[in-house]
Amino acid sequence: MNKKTAAQLIAFGVLLAAAVFNLRDAAAAVNGVIGVFKPVLLGFAFAFFLNIPLCLIQNIDKKNRTPRFLQILFSLIVVIIIVACVLLILVPQLIQSASALFAKLPYWFEQIKQFALRIYNYPQFNDWLNSLTFNLDDIAGRFIGFLRSGAFDAISSAANVATGVVGDVTGVVIAFIIGLGVVSCKERLCSQASRVIRAFIKPSHAERIISTCRMTHHAYVGFFSAQLTEAAILGILVMLGMLIIGFPRPFMVATMVAIGALIPLFGAFVAALTAAFFLAAEFSLSDGCWFMAFFIILQQIEGNVIYPRVMGSRIGLPSVWVLMAVVVGGNAMGIAGMILFVPLASVVYQLIAHEVKRREKVKCETATAQNRPESVDGKTVG
Repeated sequence: MNKKTAAQLIAFGVLLAAAVFNLRDAAAAVNGVIGVFKPVLLGFAFAFFLNIPLCLIQNIDKKNRTPRFLQILFSLIVVIIIVACVLLILVPQLIQSASALFAKLPYWFEQIKQFALRIYNYPQFNDWLNSLTFNLDDIAGRFIGFLRSGAFDAISSAANVATGVVGDVTGVVIAFIIGLGVVSCKERLCSQASRVIRAFIKPSHAERIISTCRMTHHAYVGFFSAQLTEAAILGILVMLGMLIIGFPRPFMVATMVAIGALIPLFGAFVAALTAAFFLAAEFSLSDGCWFMAFFIILQQIEGNVIYPRVMGSRIGLPSVWVLMAVVVGGNAMGIAGMILFVPLASVVYQLIAHEVKRREKVKCETATAQNRPESVDGKTVG
């Protein structure tokens, strides 16, 4: 180990120890840096997702007869149409289901109260339970009175919220512009980044960095493409099945399941469970239970027949690694982390596997060279 390497290791150890002993300040500093570059990061994220339909359009137009700005425009139109369809299908029916649910809350409250009265036979408890009432008008009046009593605080909070919303909208607009700029000249940016890496880093290290970047890009593109396809297929199957069987709210439930399916492993099941709750509360308990039975059977068929064909080897992760990636990502970044950490874990898994194979090959070659008999004047000694 030379002096330069030793100095670098000591400096890294000092910085790591300082970050560990001042974890809160280090986290605040990292969050501050991320906040400064947030529009740029959002712009690159937007460019990444916009690049998925753009690549599909470019694969169709292999001779590049269509100008780039028209390809980007078509990609934007596709994304806007998908988002608009999801909102137009999901939001009105969710509002209608929520209204029906709130209207039935007094009925469910009385049913639960009567059930408790039949189980517990204590006079004091029964008197207290009979004194309870559930009146939506009374609850709304108390809520309005609470808002009026804290009107000044509410106005101040509203002003802060409005300021934050304006700032967020401005950041989103800037990110949108940055994303369009990145997509419009993505080949030039990739070429410039490769030249910078090769110019300032040793050739062996530079090639490994570039190879890792390409592997990461392919992992994320493959994962999101396959996950979107699988979510769309599952949503369509749920919608068709509900229409054939005659379940209520087929379009709302199918959209909820498709959105939930973007989260690996248990996202679709959680979305289906939420939809079953809405069905049971708005219509009947049997509708919710029969829908869950239908969804479990459908998910088993989809998971064993369709999912392997769609995903194939795009993830390349054992199930345990996927589960760990979802758990760690959820604890670190919430729902976004559950989605983003799966392809990241795939990249880490491939890098570790590649390094293990390389080291095993080196050890095997070293052992073979040591066990090879020496030769003198072309004749083997032994």
